[in-house]
Amino acid sequence: MIMKRKPVILILSLIMMIVISTPCSIFAAEGPLYVYDGDTLMREYSYEDLEAVWEAEGSKAYNYSGYNTYATYKTIREDDETRATGPTVLGLIENAGVDLDTLAENDTFKIQAADGVYCRLTYQQLAGDTYYFPNGNIGTEQGMKGDESSREGAVVMPVIIDLKDTKQHSTMRIGQVAPNEQNWPAHMHYMTDTQGGKIIIQRGAAVKESADLTTSVGSKTQVVPGQKITINGGAHYVKIYYTTDGTEPTVDSDIYNFNSYTGPEADNPIIVPNEIGSTFTIKCFKHRYGYFDSNVQTFKYTIVKQIPKVTKGTVYAVSNQKYKVTKVATSSARGTVTFTKSKNAKTVYVPKAVKLKDGRYYNVNIVAAKAFTPTRVRIAYIGANVTTLKPYALKGSRATKVFIKTKKLKKVNVKKSLTGSKVKYVVIRVGTKKANRTYTTKYKKFFTKANAGRKVTVKY
Repeated sequence: MIMKRKPVILILSLIMMIVISTPCSIFAAEGPLYVYDGDTLMREYSYEDLEAVWEAEGSKAYNYSGYNTYATYKTIREDDETRATGPTVLGLIENAGVDLDTLAENDTFKIQAADGVYCRLTYQQLAGDTYYFPNGNIGTEQGMKGDESSREGAVVMPVIIDLKDTKQHSTMRIGQVAPNEQNWPAHMHYMTDTQGGKIIIQRGAAVKESADLTTSVGSKTQVVPGQKITINGGAHYVKIYYTTDGTEPTVDSDIYNFNSYTGPEADNPIIVPNEIGSTFTIKCFKHRYGYFDSNVQTFKYTIVKQIPKVTKGTVYAVSNQKYKVTKVATSSARGTVTFTKSKNAKTVYVPKAVKLKDGRYYNVNIVAAKAFTPTRVRIAYIGANVTTLKPYALKGSRATKVFIKTKKLKKVNVKKSLTGSKVKYVVIRVGTKKANRTYTTKYKKFFTKANAGRKVTVKY
């Protein structure tokens, strides 16, 4: 008898479920919620099942705060009418038959609402300590961070599916790790709509957020008081935390791309203080739900009264050697200079690049005529970015040996470069032994008496 009645009961139950779950308005909140472990469906929860799990957990009511956060400014707190009620996400996962001890730090949890919108949480973000801050600051100040008083009375809050919020089809709610945290990307609506929300365990999927932040200062190493520095690389769902006092940033630090509760994302340029001669350091990292925090990046600058300008055609001295600017550097590209005069030393190096007074780097790509005339010079090294040795580059020099470290020379660009010099040997030092041998064969054709102006021995 029982066996015969089960199909009838099942059919009637299905009919009742269809009738109950058919929305009479867009605010119906009695649809299913699914838990998957990878591609495996572990359990389908009805609205009644969700309430049963919540009751088994003690029918608790929770307070949540969304201070300084646009999408979560409506706080759930204090009185029974506004407290959130519903099962914990970890409880739903465990009740679905998943052994919580098998969950790892690099597992992620994709929380997908019925409308297709989703977010991800790492295991730490799901199971770690997040809080309700009853004394947290509520305000519009950009980058506001909580002080000690705003942390007083903090209460640990789990990640739950809020069943009371029926007008928004049940909401996943998560606490804050700090009073200024903008945790709205993790507040998912429509979790139990008639189309069904999903909790999907993604084993081993958590990765570190990329450390690819840049600043508007670019490659410059000097800034001036009052200068505005912007940080590039964040988004409304990727928060940038930073400090300017040399300390390591945490989620308690200021947020660079802060959303006020009255409007959208707003980048807030960092203002260089009026402390001429001191070092100004920005340390920052990226925080994102479903990812491990990025490595901390450090941008260090010297505060000067005014950043000196470098002009094309002007000769500048660096380490007792002189360079003429042929192309001025920009924030995104290096400039170029000509090596015009060496220091008076036995061994002289033409560097790969030099940093001029504007704090930017310039590639040394030309050696000018008579660049090595100081009396003590005996050995000259030609840097890796040099493309041209001008005619008479070593004229008047007492150097007898020239080391070549560049692979960029052409035959036409070394014509007459050794005319009037005392050079006896050209030694190739462009890299590995194999590379040196290859370029020795090549450069022997360049440094001939007919082309370079003097008979020399080319070797490696």
